[in-house]
This record gives sequence, structure tokens and C-alpha cells, in this order.
Amino acid sequence: MNKYENYIQDFIKDELPNYENQFVYKDEIAGLITEGICADRSATYSRQAAVEAIAEWGVDAGLFLDIAEQEWGMELNPLLEPEWFQVRMIDYGVNEVMSKCKFLQEFHDEQVALTKDVIAQIVSSCEKEKVGLDYK
Repeated sequence: MNKYENYIQDFIKDELPNYENQFVYKDEIAGLITEGICADRSATYSRQAAVEAIAEWGVDAGLFLDIAEQEWGMELNPLLEPEWFQVRMIDYGVNEVMSKCKFLQEFHDEQVALTKDVIAQIVSSCEKEKVGLDYK
């Protein structure tokens, strides 16, 4: 795994326990754990830290920029708004990994109780997934 994928895995592992004992639908989990950074438009509260993260993510940041522009029509500028660009990349990565999570695919239209055990199973299942920034 590369640095971006490791960051996404760590983000899921760090954030998911904050929602222990909540009941949510499987498709809401990614949005739930990224809603704070999306609302704040920053994951680091530091322009410099965001710039450094984007630089570390290198090729993945470029691929994400292509996807945002070509598939969604979004014009993101990582130099003008690095914190927002980083948030969008994190949100995208978390959604991608969660959508591939084998454990969550067992739940259909029912709510998931985010117990300690369920969170551990989600994290374990997500660790096997990649973000998939293989834009064609």
C-alpha cells in the first residue's frame, strides 16, 4: 500500500471507534466518519500540513484531480485550497474503501449496530481493500 492508502486505512481505524454504540445503515458509515472534516473543510487545520500530505500522496493526488475534473466536473486546485483538496481526497478514499468492505456487504437495508466487535470487524475487512485510484 502507498502513503495515501495507508492514511485512509488509519483514518478509518482512528475515526470509527468514535461512533461506537450508534446504529447506522452501511452506506452512511463513510459519510458519518468524514462529516467533521467535510464540515470544517480541513483535516489538519494547517495549510502547510495539507500541502505536505498532498505532496506525499503524489501520483494519487494527480489521479484524484483527474477523476474530480473528468468524472464530476469539479475544478479543484490543490495549490489554492490544499486543505479542501485533502478533505476531498480523504472523503473519496474512505467512501471507496467502505464500498468494498466485505463485512459490510452482508448488511442490506438494515441498520448496523456499531459495537466494539463490529467496528473491529469493519476495520479488519477494510484493511484488505485498496482505494483504487486506477483511473483509465
